[in-house]
Amino acid sequence: MRRPLTGWYLQYYERGLITRRELCNALIEEATNFPVEEIAVLLPSDVLDELRTLSETPPSSVASSPRMFYIRFRVEPPDENEKRLQQREREIWYQGVWNWHRYFNPS
Repeated sequence: MRRPLTGWYLQYYERGLITRRELCNALIEEATNFPVEEIAVLLPSDVLDELRTLSETPPSSVASSPRMFYIRFRVEPPDENEKRLQQREREIWYQGVWNWHRYFNPS
């Protein structure tokens, strides 16, 4: 049985291995794999507050979701596989942020 990686993400953050924004993005993605209720009970209130703020006004479409990318040296533009990967990451973020939005706004 798979379990959320929430505890690992929190440890990485506390050890300075990931930024606060990376933590929140990971938790948003996590909300596409597990019920938000299972994740939320593991989080400190300040992280929940930040997720509440991030999900307060979710994007209206996948296209308006933030782009996730990694900085690396490149001479040529991204190929089609990389573009599909970027699109999939935006779709995951979009779904996850909406899951958090519904958690904080159940009506």
